[in-house]
Amino acid sequence: WLIGGSSLVGRLTTILLVNNDDRPAQVDLEIFGPDGQVSSPGATGIVVAGASTSRVSLATLAPNQPVTAVHVVAQSGRVGASALEFDSKGLVPQGVSAMSASSSGRSLVIPMIPKRVVAARLVLLSPTRDSTAHVTLLTTEGAVTPVGFDSVELAAGQVQALDLTKALAGAPGGLVVKADGDIVAGVVVTTGSQDQLREGDKEAATPALTSPGLIAGLAGPHLVHELGIAAPSAPATVKVDLYVGGKSSPTWTRTVTITAGAIADEVVPVSTPGSTSMILVTPVKGGPIYVTRVETELARNGPMLGLAPLLPTRATTLVPPVESVPGSAVLAMLTGPSAVLSPQM
Repeated sequence: WLIGGSSLVGRLTTILLVNNDDRPAQVDLEIFGPDGQVSSPGATGIVVAGASTSRVSLATLAPNQPVTAVHVVAQSGRVGASALEFDSKGLVPQGVSAMSASSSGRSLVIPMIPKRVVAARLVLLSPTRDSTAHVTLLTTEGAVTPVGFDSVELAAGQVQALDLTKALAGAPGGLVVKADGDIVAGVVVTTGSQDQLREGDKEAATPALTSPGLIAGLAGPHLVHELGIAAPSAPATVKVDLYVGGKSSPTWTRTVTITAGAIADEVVPVSTPGSTSMILVTPVKGGPIYVTRVETELARNGPMLGLAPLLPTRATTLVPPVESVPGSAVLAMLTGPSAVLSPQM
């Protein structure tokens, strides 16, 4: 699911479809707006050639939609999906926001809405049936239910946007959205003012960080790097390490403990002028945690903001059978039809 894109005038949303296999893939796009699913013949049977990328304009398939949720369905083959939205006011660019793919579910977590945003909207969709959603706001002090968010009625197939600005009151916050049916959820945030750059970004529901998460290629000090860490159901402890210049030992480390139903906003002091820094986030103990990375640049015309989920690193991989061949450097260490390699973390 890609949630939060718009096709109004001044907003150009492009859906990116990537096929890493050597065979073609066929993709259908199911597009939902405030009035229900949008019928578009061009959204079905999209062929993505092997080892290639296809770009699809949302405005071509579903014009004049203020907010959408797009379900990417691979009918054959495998594809990866993301989206970019380019905002402009007249001929003046206002910024670019990225949409990461997310999954539907009955209990979804959005770990962090930064404190510096001037507006935030929660975007919800129940694709197939009428549902009732309950929204909990996670703060640095604990969990609360904002007025009007304890029971949100969702009509099947209709995208609904709820204003979170008053509930956040300028403070950082995370969200837990629970429903009696499968839903999708995301947040659209805006920074700046009418006199500044009207920039923003989008954030979708994030999976739990079940193994260490890695962020590489970071630079500073003109960029501010933060981690929004949420522990929605139980107390949790995580370790944050900063590595610089390929060194094997961290130059900065912090152990963060979050109480149940709360969030932590942790600034990581990245100071390298080049993109040589790396952040490693490791769950230590406690309940499940969810992490958003926040990147901010204080530009001349106003703050620029980037949000992205921190995903678990892949710790195991399936490899084919291997046998020793005389004169080969491969040792016969794997037996059976296949084996799983798991590095020591």
